[in-house]
Amino acid sequence: MFFIQGRSGNNNVVLYLVTVFLILFAYTLGQFPLMSAVNHHLDVNNSTLTINDFFANPDFASIGMSSNLGLFLMLLMFVAAFIALWMAVTFLHKKTFTTLISADNRLDFRRFAFGFIVWMTLMAVGELVLYVMNPSIYTYTFNPKAFLRLLAISLLILPIQTSFEELFFRGYLLQGLYNVIANKWVVVVITSLLFMIVHSTNPEIEQFGFGIMMTYYFLAGLLLGIVTMLDDRLELALGMHAAMNIYGAIFVGYEGGVIQTDSVWKMTEMNAEAMVVLIVIAGIVFILLAKRNFGWSFTVKEDIPYA
Repeated sequence: MFFIQGRSGNNNVVLYLVTVFLILFAYTLGQFPLMSAVNHHLDVNNSTLTINDFFANPDFASIGMSSNLGLFLMLLMFVAAFIALWMAVTFLHKKTFTTLISADNRLDFRRFAFGFIVWMTLMAVGELVLYVMNPSIYTYTFNPKAFLRLLAISLLILPIQTSFEELFFRGYLLQGLYNVIANKWVVVVITSLLFMIVHSTNPEIEQFGFGIMMTYYFLAGLLLGIVTMLDDRLELALGMHAAMNIYGAIFVGYEGGVIQTDSVWKMTEMNAEAMVVLIVIAGIVFILLAKRNFGWSFTVKEDIPYA
């Protein structure tokens, strides 16, 4: 039922193109505060870096800027994009916004909590394995004063960023594509590829390698898509994605990542190959636990093509 929610309202293909344009426009506008702040700090510090050089490896501390302020300003572009998506779905497509979440038009907080807590736990277990394998790459960087501000930003604003990505890729685009291609596996793969492509500009690509990082982003998108397909609603993916980014912001960050924060620990180097292996293993464990908890069937039923 979740996939065919996209058949409600006005589904003219032009509206999908307009919505994507509006989101990109809002996303661009949302970057202005961050760009202005970074330019100001580059000028004040007489830095030889260009703004493009800075964002190739966005270390806010290197230009005398609070990493918490940098994170907050970075998230504003996603807040703007979220608002644009809501307006487009509500006023252009004439849909109830919660149709992007579930067929019953409500948010199941139990499912969100399950996705968040279980995925956070699996990441922590995987991190412990990596630490045992190579403890020398971990540095304890806890700063109580900065951490409290980081915690507030991560819990109150960071979920807007992760929710936007899920609502857009695993909600809006997935349902829209299903109107054209009535095959759940195909649209899950397509949206996973689009998710991967959007993340191709992240600094991790240059830092750790194009092939391995693109594989990681595709697998992350595919996992979230499969979970959405099996559960026939979006809350688990919303919780998982929030856990992914909040964990990286609060607990263990790494040099060269798109998000640089005052996390509790920092990794001086990151094993991208290990990340790929861990997301596959953790993904399988999560699906098995969710199947047991929610009584999933692995039989995927296709619907009648949209007329």
